[in-house]
Parts: sequence; C-alpha cells; structure tokens
Amino acid sequence: MMSSGIKRFFTLVTLTLILSFLLQAGGTGRIVGIVVDKATGQPLIGVNVVVVGTTLGAATNANGEFLILRVAPGEYDVRLSMIGYKEVLVTDIRVYGDLTARLQTIELEEQVLELGEEVVITAERPVIQRDLTTSTQYLGVQELQRLPVTDARQAMMIQAGVFFDPIPVMGGLGSSGRGEPRYAVRGGEQGQVRWYINGVRTAAIIEGRADRGGSYLHIHPHAVQEMQLLSGGFTAEYGEAQSGIVNIVTREGGDRFSGSAEYIYGLPGQRHFGNYLYDRETQKEFIDNRLPDGSLDPEWWTPYRQSQIYDYRKIPDHIAYISLGGPLFDRGDQKGTFFAAAQLKREAYSLPRPRDTRDLDDVLASVSLQLKPNMRMRITGLYSHEAHTTLQENTDFTNQAKYYRGWGSVFNTYTYMGGVNFTHALSPTLFYELRLSKYFFDSQENPSEFTELGQSINPTIWGFQRFNGFPNEPFDAWSPILQLHLQTGDLAFTGNINWQMNSWNFIKSGFELRYFTMREIESYRFPSYSLHPDDWLNRGLHETFHPIQISAYVQDKMEFESMIINIGLRYDYFNPNRDWFVSRDIFNLALDPLFDPALDPDGDQMDANGRVKYSFDNVLDKPREPARSYHMVSPRFGVSFPISDKSVLHFNYGHFYQMPALDRMFEFGYFRPEYIVKGQIAEREAAENEGREPGRTPSVEGDPERVVSLTIDPLRPEKTIMFEAGIRHNFDDFAVLGVTGYYKDMFDQTQPREGLFDRQVQGYDPFRGAIHPSIAYASHFSGDYADARGFEVTFTTLFSSIYTLDVNYSFARATQGRATPGRIRFDEQGDPEFVWDVDVHKRIPIERSFSRPHILRANLYVQIPDSFGSSFPAKLLRNLNTSLLFRYVSGQTFTYVGPEDPPDTYDNHRYPAIHTVDLRLEKSFQFGRMNRVTVYSLITNLFDTKNVRSIGDIFFDANAVRRYVEEGEVTKVDGGGYDISWQTYHQRRQVYVGVRFNF
Repeated sequence: MMSSGIKRFFTLVTLTLILSFLLQAGGTGRIVGIVVDKATGQPLIGVNVVVVGTTLGAATNANGEFLILRVAPGEYDVRLSMIGYKEVLVTDIRVYGDLTARLQTIELEEQVLELGEEVVITAERPVIQRDLTTSTQYLGVQELQRLPVTDARQAMMIQAGVFFDPIPVMGGLGSSGRGEPRYAVRGGEQGQVRWYINGVRTAAIIEGRADRGGSYLHIHPHAVQEMQLLSGGFTAEYGEAQSGIVNIVTREGGDRFSGSAEYIYGLPGQRHFGNYLYDRETQKEFIDNRLPDGSLDPEWWTPYRQSQIYDYRKIPDHIAYISLGGPLFDRGDQKGTFFAAAQLKREAYSLPRPRDTRDLDDVLASVSLQLKPNMRMRITGLYSHEAHTTLQENTDFTNQAKYYRGWGSVFNTYTYMGGVNFTHALSPTLFYELRLSKYFFDSQENPSEFTELGQSINPTIWGFQRFNGFPNEPFDAWSPILQLHLQTGDLAFTGNINWQMNSWNFIKSGFELRYFTMREIESYRFPSYSLHPDDWLNRGLHETFHPIQISAYVQDKMEFESMIINIGLRYDYFNPNRDWFVSRDIFNLALDPLFDPALDPDGDQMDANGRVKYSFDNVLDKPREPARSYHMVSPRFGVSFPISDKSVLHFNYGHFYQMPALDRMFEFGYFRPEYIVKGQIAEREAAENEGREPGRTPSVEGDPERVVSLTIDPLRPEKTIMFEAGIRHNFDDFAVLGVTGYYKDMFDQTQPREGLFDRQVQGYDPFRGAIHPSIAYASHFSGDYADARGFEVTFTTLFSSIYTLDVNYSFARATQGRATPGRIRFDEQGDPEFVWDVDVHKRIPIERSFSRPHILRANLYVQIPDSFGSSFPAKLLRNLNTSLLFRYVSGQTFTYVGPEDPPDTYDNHRYPAIHTVDLRLEKSFQFGRMNRVTVYSLITNLFDTKNVRSIGDIFFDANAVRRYVEEGEVTKVDGGGYDISWQTYHQRRQVYVGVRFNF
C-alpha cells in the first residue's frame, strides 16, 4: 500500500500535467506588423514574410496583419514578398525576450523590378516598449562591450536597482558570510535572485557562504546574446525568487564560422591603500623584534616565517576569453549549428591568502538543430571549476595571516549544467516547448598546503596567539580547520504551451517538475593540532535527501491599442521529502534519558545496559517525522498604458514565494568540547601502547558533547508582496526618461543569527528535573519581516550617433525587524516559553546592511565613426571609443550613542559615500570584411579616490567610533597597536590592458 503522502504527491503530479503545460524561463519574442498597398492603403492578403536566416515566417491575414512567434532575442532582417509587388527587406529589427517587436506599417509598391532587385527599409526601433509591464533591463552584446567592465556579471551589477556591496559579509560561528561581498536587488539579498542560462535555472539552493551556493554568476561575456534583468513584477512563469530574475540567452552559431578571442592583463601593484603589510618601517611586528643594531631578531625572523611571506603586489591578473560558432550541416529544411565559449581567469588577491590568485575555468557549448521547419532542438552544456580561498571566519582578513598562510582554507567548486530544449510549432499561432535539464554543484573546502598543525601555548581570552617566537605559528586556539564536502542540484523537466489566440490575446501555461539532491558528504571542524578522522570538534549529520518541487501557471498577455495587460496565476508545491527531529522536551539530543547512573559505577557514562549518557548515536535514535509540505498560490498582475506614442505608464502587483536555503532550513551541528578530543587522543595512544581497545572519554556535566545548532522547525516559505508604478517618456527622440516607484513587504523571513548566543533553544534536563540553565542550541526561526521602498530614475540620450549618456539613480531604503523571540524555553511537556530580545536593534526596524539611500551611476560613451574626417589626425581617431562610468553610493549606517543621545539610539550615522570613476578607452582596426581587432585599456577608480571602508578597530578599541564621529579621525591601528591601515579604504586604482579579435 502506498502511503497517503506518496498518493498525494502522485495526484499532484497528475493534476499538474493535466491542467497545464508550463514554465520556461522566458526566452523568445514576437515580430508583428501590417502590410498595405502603397497606392491604395488597403491591406494585402497572403504576403509572404520570412525572418532572414531562419525557418521562421508567416503570411498576412485578411487585415494585412502578420505574426511571427518563437523569435530568439537578437537583431534580424525580415523579407516580404508577393507576386506583382516589389520585394521589401526590413533590417535591424531588435527582438527582446518575452516582448513584441512591432513594426510600423509596411507599404508594398505594385511594380515589376529586375530580378534580384529589392527595396530596403531600416526598421525604426521603438524607443518606448509599449508592452513592457515590469521593470526590465536588457543588455546585449553592444551594451556589454561599451561598459568599462571585464565580465558580464559586473555589467549586471551596475544596473538600476542593483547594489554590489564591496564591504564583505562578516561571519563567525552561527553567522552567515565568510568575508565575501554580496549584491542586492531592490532591498532583497542575493539569495532572493535567480539566474537562468537558456532557460535552465542555475541555482544551488543553499546559503551562499564564501560563494558556496546561490546562483551561478560567472557568465562568459562572449557567449551572451542577451541579458535580461527583471527587478520587479515578473510574470507568473517565474517562481522561487523574491527580488529578481536574470535571464541569460547565449549565442548560437550562424551560417558561417565566426568567433572571438580576448586577453586581458591586469597590471600588478599594491591594490589596497595604507601600508604594505611587510613594510619594516611601519609594521609593529618588525619594529618590536628589531635588535639594537637594526637587524631582526633571528628568534622571531625564523626561516619558517620568512617562507610564509611573498610579495602579493607583484602578481598580475590574467583573463582570457575565446568563442567559436558556425554550421554543422545544412540539408534544406534540416540544419545544425554549434557555439562554444571558454574562459580562464587568474585574479590576484588584494591581501595575502593561501592561494596567490582566485582561479576560474569554464566551458559553455550549445548545439542548435532545426529538425523540421516547425521543429527545433537546442542542447546546452556548462562546466566550471573555481579555485578560491577563505580566511578566518570572523573577518575577511586578520593580521595573523600575514605570517601564516595556513590561516585560511581553500575552496574548490565544480558546476555542471546540461539542458535539452525541444520546440514544436503545431501551427503559426500555437507552439510548445519541453526541456529536460540537470544542474549540479559540488563544493569542497579543505585545509591549504600551508596549514600547520599545532597549539597556541599562550592564547589570549579570544584564543589568539600573536607572534610569540614559536617556529610554526601563529595559531588560534579556536581556529577552525574545516573539511567540508557538499553536493546539491536538481533534475528538472519543464514545459510550456503558447497560443496566440487572436491578434491581441497571447496565452501561456505549463508545468515545472524538479527533483533536488542535497548531499552532505563531509562536514567537519578539526582542532588546530589534529586531522585524524576521529578527532573532530564539530560535525554534521552526513545525510542525503531529495526535495520535490511542482509548479504550474497560466498567464494571459492581452495587447490592445490603449492598454496591455499581463495577468497570471502561479501554483507551487514544495515537499522537503525529509524526516526531521520532533523532540522538544530535552535540552540536548545527544542525551539518553534512559541512562541509569546507578548502573554506572566507574563513571564512564555507560551503564550496565549499554546505554551511553551522551553520544552522537543518541541523536540518530531520536524520533523524526516527515517535514511539512507547502502549497503556495501567487497572483500576478501587470498593465501598461501607452498614453501616446511617446509615453507609457505601467503598474504591476504580485505575490512571490521562495523556499529558504536547504542548509538553513535543516541546520544541524554537533559539538564535542576540546577536552573530550584531547582525552580521546591520549586514550587512543595509551590503548595502542598497552595493546587494548580505547575506552570512553566521558563528558563534564556543565560542558557535555551536544547538539549546538538545530533548526527546531523546518522553515516556512518566505513571501514578498510587491507593487510598482512607473512612467517612461520619449522627449522628441532627444532622450528617454523613466521613473519607477516600488514598495515590497517581506514576511516569514529568517534573519541571520548574531554570534553564539542568539536564537537559542533551551530544553528540559530529566536528570536535574528542570530546564537546563546553561546548555542550549542555536536555531533559525521563521517569522521575521523586512520591507523596501524607493524610486528609480533612468535617463538615456538618443540624439547623437557619436555619443550616448546613460544615467540611473536610485533612492531606496531597506529595513528589517524581528518578530521572533531571542530564546525559546521548553518544559517537560514540550510547552514553549518565549523570551524576547532586549537589544535595541532587535526590537525596532533597522536598516539592512546593504541599504543605501542614494545610488547614482552615469555612463558616457563616445564613439568616433569610421567615416570621421579624411585628414590624417581624423583617420587616427576613427573607431576610437571611450566609456566613462561614474558611481556614487551612500555609506552604510553605524551607531554612536553620544552623551546627549537617548539609550535606544541606533543607526544614527553613516560612513562617507563611495564615489569612483572608471574609464575604458579602445581603438578598433578592421581587416577585410569580417575581421576586427580591438585594443583597449580599462582603469577602475581612475583618480585613485580614497573611499572609507573602516573607521577603525570598533571591536577592541573603545574610542575608535568616538574619534571618528567627534574628531573625524579614522583609526589606523587596532586595539593591540598593530597596523590596520590596509583595511581603511576600498580598493585603489587598477589598470587593465586588453586585446580582442573578432572574425
């Protein structure tokens, strides 16, 4: 007999398949137009309309209208022909994904021409896209090459509503982040954004820590045909995202072989302001260990310490891109093309790390097959390997790492993606798509080759040992040596059916089935003195589970002359497909309540019945039950009003659900205190010497081995309700101005913990007969809230073919607040008592770390055309292009409670604003008809502006904040007197030179 849960699951699958054919991460657009007789103005019936270079086409109807579906993003020419009329070629038609390219009325002239003669018309690109009901930004090949960036991800991060935070997310036990910068879209963190490549969702649904998780971002710029950013009001076909969708459509091969190659060299140099970390005149370690004759004390300046030092200022960047595409075969109606692209990056770190560079190698390839005129298949594959490093969890760099490169760990992440997309047109107005895809992410973290085993002899209260003369040091008593191996991904089968019911009604519906894998292979933290498999301090469950997601949607796009409406409804079902712990009446799942102390005369915490008081096996014996499944329904509505041919108003509203990251949804951490590990090591050695089996090392009652982190209830879906309204206006083809306002309410959020003693759960101790007063485990709670509100202004000039000015400005505020308790106490019956936070910032809404009121970006692009002048100086300037990008970003908030401030003061000051200028200068040379060489220079932070990153050692120097607020002084030494000038400012000027060859 099948269980009721399995029956429900198969019922849902069946109903979903019957009800609809759904979801693809949108890709294709449409071309529509009207054809009339030039002399009479009457519509022409039966005009043959063909998209040049494709098998796509249509014939005009009784009203002279034609409609061509399934057009991939890009630029096209359309040929119109009819017996007795001149053949017409309409060129430069730009098609965007999910939108309609509407051509102006095309007139055919009744006249017989010589064979092969045709009329050429250049399509007038619409400045205002009338059917756009959401905030959507498009980046094509030309836009990417115009910006002063080195890859596609950087280009996306400077769009309106997107903020890339250069301040790393700090970590520590129980916190998110491992010193990596992150980005946010309209007040939603990067985990609320989903990236797609050719319709395949490239998201490892785990929390991104040190780039371990989240969406795949390292998109090869030469492979991009179009990047589409939806930052508000995306339609019902998109799920599992609360803040944004990024669609990447990659290039396809054409009728001839073409390709590109590019090499970028980043000049070496000191990439941080402040002192060189090994400057003997400014660094306290050198000064304190100098002998009277000026030489360094050999007891400190040991060969080992010298071996750890390298000049990180002498390491350059190397970036290489290559692509190739072309035909595979051509047999009339059957046609095949290919496209492949590879990239290699070696990017130097700004500060010493276990690796010299952060390395990335990836290959993306696709094959497009035209099986029949109405049947098409595309196969896409991606492989990527990134070699990265992280440092001690508490920050992004620490002074100890200057002389001990083993301080951090090394990451190796492998990404694999494959997808097969099949498209079949049943009629000119009806087609369906099916896609089978696999996404797989493999993350490994291990000690580096520099890791040395040893102990702090004289640690501070924080476990630090500073340069005290031991040959292989420094060590941190609590420094983690991590060994982690995690695999995640999904197997997805998706489909959609698209029906242009009539000239104004386009209906789309479909399904999405996903089978996830979450596999924890290794999750260990070892002490600094041992990597023996049995000597771990922390470990995970090391289990595998397979969540299931089913989604279905239906949406209708209605295009009228005075109004365009997008209305849809989405349904999501998520089954974690995992059994989870249900015990609430015990303070420590490692405890066996049936252990009998009277049967344990030797005190080793194992009684005569073989029951162990504290053990990991006791955890595995605790009861579990299936985690709750969720059903989510999301209405979406958008409308645009073309109030004239120059202006469009738009409005949208929607509900957006997203499941929390799986490693946060089912967090588990087990801990053995160091005395148990040391006792186990000693017992193991003694047993080996004595020829016997090792005995047990019992726990101390006040500090037993225990579960230290556990999601007490699997987290609920996070929900965002969002609406926006905006207007776009064309000022007589001089410039386009867009203004959009938005508001987002976010519910059932889970705020990160702050340190070791946040979000604690205390339980009942059966041996004490009371709630244990000091032992607790950390958890995650659903129910926190956040909101974001603001407006965005975009301005783009149109009046000149020589230069353009793009400006985007955002005014925004993103806040968060706690609606969940700081601690939960469970009594003997498992009944909870909630203890609420008393800290100010946990009682009131506060700004999120990435909230910035003002963000301004302005890009001036100047291109000197090939026809510029005939004099020798003019010839030198031909094909010379310049791109200048200015950025201004408000600083992050911080708190300083002065003598006159009330005690509940919070977020009352800001860091100074960040402002930089980036420059790209390039010159192109044409060789033959198709070959082009471009040389360029890219300079970031052109004026070497000092933007404050840190005001001092705010944790160990009580006066650092006061000195900055009251005296304007940025403290450049920490509480111990060590130099921290390297962290005072953001990155300094960086110079790149590059060459690109297109053929």
